[in-house]
Amino acid sequence: MKISSYHKQRGDNTYLVKSKYDIKREWDKMYIIKDTKDSPTPPLSLTLNNPKIVKIGKGWNNSSSLSNIVAACRPDYLLYPNMQKQDNTALERSEYWRFLDDEGNLLPLIQDASRNEKKNFIVVADKGLWDRDEKIILKVLRKIQDSEKFVSFLEPISIKKVISNKRIRDEFLELKFKQNNGIKWVGLDPNTIDDFAYFYQDFKMKNKNVVFMPIEISAEEVMEWSLLEYPRILAKSMLCGFKVIIVCKKNKKYPQFIKVLSDYTQSGKNLS
Repeated sequence: MKISSYHKQRGDNTYLVKSKYDIKREWDKMYIIKDTKDSPTPPLSLTLNNPKIVKIGKGWNNSSSLSNIVAACRPDYLLYPNMQKQDNTALERSEYWRFLDDEGNLLPLIQDASRNEKKNFIVVADKGLWDRDEKIILKVLRKIQDSEKFVSFLEPISIKKVISNKRIRDEFLELKFKQNNGIKWVGLDPNTIDDFAYFYQDFKMKNKNVVFMPIEISAEEVMEWSLLEYPRILAKSMLCGFKVIIVCKKNKKYPQFIKVLSDYTQSGKNLS
């Protein structure tokens, strides 16, 4: 149920396999959970050398473990048809904090995972946090701080929202992140690169071993900039120590300038 919750928050469709027909259908990814050695074993033809299969549980000799972010997600009780009628009761047993938006609507933005991860104490911010009003974002960040727990963000963090408001910037810098945990960012452009570079330096002083994931920029965005803007962003990012990647759509032709930069940013070759 946690796996289903994680994928639904990312915008994926999930389905509980209930028949042999379902097993044979084409899925993008299939999780097979085997709690013990005595649990039923699926056909070898299904699991052998199949990159779409993810094995979970102690019943497998070689299995994958759930990431901290997946383990922290509240269970998806709607996954099981027999539990849909009991959904309200089930959700009441799942502990997470709610906030109000400007219209007074309830928002399940962050979730206490202390019951799931006794040692790690991860708090996950749900999808949509960075689209909210700045007052809501500040309220959420302060609530996470008050918990004195580590935080992992499920969705990429808005660079613009963090650096454009000094109070949000300062509150974000006070958050606790697990060492070697990866942070995803979105919204790097010519207007945000300079302030983000200063923010990055301040962040790394407090969190030396926290990793910034490569920041993706679409080729369409880069094509709207002046010719020298992307090399400036690239040079600044290399000087600070974080990576930038241009994302090109498949089967679409781009100017040679975009192709060279895309090849360079993904391969790490020197553009000289």
